[in-house]
Amino acid sequence: MSDADEERMFADLRRRANRRALLIGLVGCAVAAALFIPVLGFHMIGRPLRWQSVALIMLLPVLVGVVGSTGAWWVTRFPPGALTPRMTLRQSDRVQRYMSRLYLFYPILIGLIAFDWALLVQRVLKSGWQVLDVTEGLVLTFGVVAYVLALTGWGVGRMSRLIYDEELFRSFRTRGYIAGFWSVMGGLPLILALGLARPAWAVEALPVLIAVGISVPAVTIGLLNRRAERDA
Repeated sequence: MSDADEERMFADLRRRANRRALLIGLVGCAVAAALFIPVLGFHMIGRPLRWQSVALIMLLPVLVGVVGSTGAWWVTRFPPGALTPRMTLRQSDRVQRYMSRLYLFYPILIGLIAFDWALLVQRVLKSGWQVLDVTEGLVLTFGVVAYVLALTGWGVGRMSRLIYDEELFRSFRTRGYIAGFWSVMGGLPLILALGLARPAWAVEALPVLIAVGISVPAVTIGLLNRRAERDA
């Protein structure tokens, strides 16, 4: 395949990826609507927890998410053989630049989730579980898992794996994971001290420690990648 053919293929793949991102965003809005509208409509926010009600409420958004995501993937699927190893490695620099910029926003993104999570924990410790608490907890957990997958590359396709395993980027990720490990280890004594003083404080602070453990590797990887771009 000539360079001109590869450039045309890249342009087509970028259009498909942009359409997929738009469709996934719309699916996410539909899932959020399917999750919260029944809760608001049935006035279930302040009701005590009923697992049967939670199961019924969660069934609709799960179906919307599965069907919508599958449809978005099918409509924007890449042509067979579109991503050869050579083409994947050619665009690795562009993808890594995008990812490094995303990683620098992790403290804000994960920080908002951790703040909501801490409020949720405080509310549950005070008043017990309610229906909305379960749905909100599941949404927050899904958000954290999604950001962890974007950080580590777990579950990515074979071609995308080539980008994560590129030698320089892999070394940045290794250094980021080490920094994240030591940041969590440094926060554990604080959690222990809070638990000894008042156990509820330790439980409320745990989401913050999780956010630190995710954000520190992301920011480290992003800064290392930006410095490599300046030195190049």
